[in-house]
Amino acid sequence: MTQLTILLVESSGPKAGLLSSTIETVGFKVAHASNLQLVADALTASDPIHLVLGNWIQHGFSGLEMADLVHGRSKVLLPIVLYAPIVSSEETAAAKKAGISDVLSLPISEIELYQKLTRILRERYPWAYPSRSIVGDIELDRESHVVMRRGKRIHLTPNDFRLLELLLRKPGEVMSREVLLEAISSHDGAGIRTVDVRVQRLKAALTVGGAPPPIKAVRGKGYVMEE
Repeated sequence: MTQLTILLVESSGPKAGLLSSTIETVGFKVAHASNLQLVADALTASDPIHLVLGNWIQHGFSGLEMADLVHGRSKVLLPIVLYAPIVSSEETAAAKKAGISDVLSLPISEIELYQKLTRILRERYPWAYPSRSIVGDIELDRESHVVMRRGKRIHLTPNDFRLLELLLRKPGEVMSREVLLEAISSHDGAGIRTVDVRVQRLKAALTVGGAPPPIKAVRGKGYVMEE
């Protein structure tokens, strides 16, 4: 999958650092702008921006003012997502009227942020989201929910499929147990220790023809899909 770039518009330094880390963790590149001039500069830079994510209330300007600038300066129609601790129905209506794709309520989990941004980006940039992921000798098809390894079909439960899809998204990088838990917890109420059990089951399913599974545990951190 092509890595897309999110322009984070956040005037608070600490909050920008936290959100930038979260955005990178869920698989996107991130650029940061703390004021409207930097937003304008980012829109004309050589590296393309694919989505703008910004605070509804900034120091010296509002999210709606930022959206007006983005719509006026960008050469293409960029999706814009705003966030705020509390979002009223009036604000949601105003955002839609201003051409904003979505308004998120904080706090938001990494998985929920990934799902919401991916939904918007997949619709806007379908070329960046092929239905198949191939890492090493593992192939995963999101549309048919088919997983193959070395020519053999691997039968997985929906939760195991979600875990594998998440690990394949960032091969070579450690995914924490907390992030993996969020991929399944909303479906079956699993606890953090259940992640280890499910990963072991996934590793067993991926063991084909004596080839060891490419998922490795990183002590104290989580799991990584080897490239």
